Amino acid sequence: QEGKGKKRKKSKKKKKANKGNKKARDNDDDDDTSGKKRKKGRKGKKNGKKNRGKKQWMNDEDDDDKQDELPLSMDPIFLPASLEPHYLIPTNIYPGEIIPLYSRQTRRRVSDDEALSIGLPPELLLEFQSYIEKTGLLRLARELTYNPQARELMTAKEHSLYTLDDGNLWGCMSTPWPRMDMVWIDPADEDCFESLLSVLRRGSFDTVLRAIGEYFDLEGLLIQGVGPIFLSHFDHDPEYTQIHSDLPGAKGSFYNVVIPLYIPPDSTATLYVGDGDDDDTPLPVTMRYNVGTLLGAESRHGTAECDYRESKDVRLSVAIYLADVNDDNLDIIASDSTSLWPTEGDTAWFATQKGRFWKRHNPAVEVEGNAPRSMKQDVGRTPFHVIDTFPNCEDIDPNQCYTETRLNCAKTCRVYTNDNLYYQTLTQSVEQDHQTVTNTARQTHTAATHAQMALDQVAWLHEQGGHLSSKVQFVPLHSNTSTTAPQGTFANQFITKGETILTIPHAAMIA
Repeated sequence: QEGKGKKRKKSKKKKKANKGNKKARDNDDDDDTSGKKRKKGRKGKKNGKKNRGKKQWMNDEDDDDKQDELPLSMDPIFLPASLEPHYLIPTNIYPGEIIPLYSRQTRRRVSDDEALSIGLPPELLLEFQSYIEKTGLLRLARELTYNPQARELMTAKEHSLYTLDDGNLWGCMSTPWPRMDMVWIDPADEDCFESLLSVLRRGSFDTVLRAIGEYFDLEGLLIQGVGPIFLSHFDHDPEYTQIHSDLPGAKGSFYNVVIPLYIPPDSTATLYVGDGDDDDTPLPVTMRYNVGTLLGAESRHGTAECDYRESKDVRLSVAIYLADVNDDNLDIIASDSTSLWPTEGDTAWFATQKGRFWKRHNPAVEVEGNAPRSMKQDVGRTPFHVIDTFPNCEDIDPNQCYTETRLNCAKTCRVYTNDNLYYQTLTQSVEQDHQTVTNTARQTHTAATHAQMALDQVAWLHEQGGHLSSKVQFVPLHSNTSTTAPQGTFANQFITKGETILTIPHAAMIA
């Protein structure tokens, strides 16, 4: 299930430990149509707030019935039914563009107004793929899936801890649903969590945060968690017991962006997305690179059928949880009992993250704390005085930091990072990420220069009396629009028998 839900029983030991820590701290079709420009949408009301809905394809004048139906005049070019059988989703979704889900059969919008598709910056996938390669995360996923002994050791405990190649500590946990072998992977401490935030920062995740914040007219956004998820198979469950909601009761303030990171070659990946009604049969939406599935706190969803066992492979995706935290919803946002970190019920830590990565900015109001927020200009959480709630934690065996003792010796086991070290490391990380992005931009510019050189060479070929048919075009493979994307050569029109495609005169040939 891509996203965790509230299905597992809470750990009494963990809850008790957090309560003590909290107390001490009190002294976060083939439809190929016109492709006309999509109109900006109507404003609505939800949970007492205006819903700007900037990307909805509606007119302000339309009545409620018409607003739910996709007008023919506003059709973009949709994915064909062979690739997306159940929903009308545009072939190209630009980074930060939010697209409502429309049924292919009825052409009506699904009733869940928080079930959407969102375009992702292509550099986000590249950064994540580099990260899972560098850390050995994908290797760990395959090991825990196909090594019976490793799997048995992992499932023997609620959470098993693993140190990956970059030195960060991760927790793995099997899911409660039958007919699948899915495993959740979570950062086990703040250092690991911050390393994932660097991936998002370098991957231009600011574009996603800003789009979601403006679309739902939120006050601010923090990142509640970043959880990779992998599985090798899921057999059909006629009862659909894997269908769930992430955080009932938090609608309008909690969101989950599900992003595929690795899909085995020549395979597909799908995700069931319900229609906001427990009696409706959910339908799968196709997962594809550079497009995320955006879900609200009460959006019903779950993994769809798949099987990668023949090639001994797994599918790896990541769920990025976002929250607009305030005093009224802080307890429920912090109540997730499935992830190892942030620890369950840790309202003090979540309060330090409030609006950290995006905040609605009103330049006309100059008050303290009203400055814009972003990952690019991240100043981190507010100070957080981490303590040990058990006596003599400094004397424990270091191996005990790999057990539940770590939650009660949070300072000694570095579950949270000391403030001085935290801010020093964050400053260095933000600077390094900025330099990495700058270097990548230079490489991209170089690639663009190479593309212009190729055009210049074609022009020179023509000057020498050569010929390159205008029916031949060079375009990026798949839907990747980056200038560094691999290019393919395609015919954009029918080529007739005997037609000349390319001629190179002797003067233009290289010996």
